[in-house]
Amino acid sequence: MPRNILFTGGKGSGKSTWVRRLMKELGGPWQGFFTLPYEIGGRRKGFYFHSLAPVAHWENDVPISVQTTASGAVAVTETFEGLGSACLRQAAAASFVVMDELGRLEGKAARFQRAVEAVLESDAWTICAVKKKKTPFLDRLRSREDILLLDLDETTEEMAKAAIQNYLQTYEGWNV
Repeated sequence: MPRNILFTGGKGSGKSTWVRRLMKELGGPWQGFFTLPYEIGGRRKGFYFHSLAPVAHWENDVPISVQTTASGAVAVTETFEGLGSACLRQAAAASFVVMDELGRLEGKAARFQRAVEAVLESDAWTICAVKKKKTPFLDRLRSREDILLLDLDETTEEMAKAAIQNYLQTYEGWNV
């Protein structure tokens, strides 16, 4: 039975904070990935993909976007299709998977999108941060029936914690 918790919300809503909090509460070890900002000369220039799966050091921490204007970035689809897909293929067999964060950059990465959905269909405990953007991929994830979806723009911390506790209690032995 799938065990998926997806956090969505606007920028700064606490998606990654909730992901890390649940990772700590549930234990681990964790597979999956984080997307993190990178800087050059003290200025953010994009984001990179950090795989928790064992890969050679030169294969990890690869850019997924390059900032081209003050408000625009170009996606590096090849990173999702290569490193991202390989990372998630390994994660699909794990007990605990994190995907922080899924957004618009993955829009043309069909193989990566299929890998995300395969993880969500696995028996792993999966925790995701999902941007509150409207794309076919993100809309498909948020509309899945096998997830607990928490919109952090529309719920209080107490409501989110209660919803997570209720969800986890449907699985024997879990109490957060």
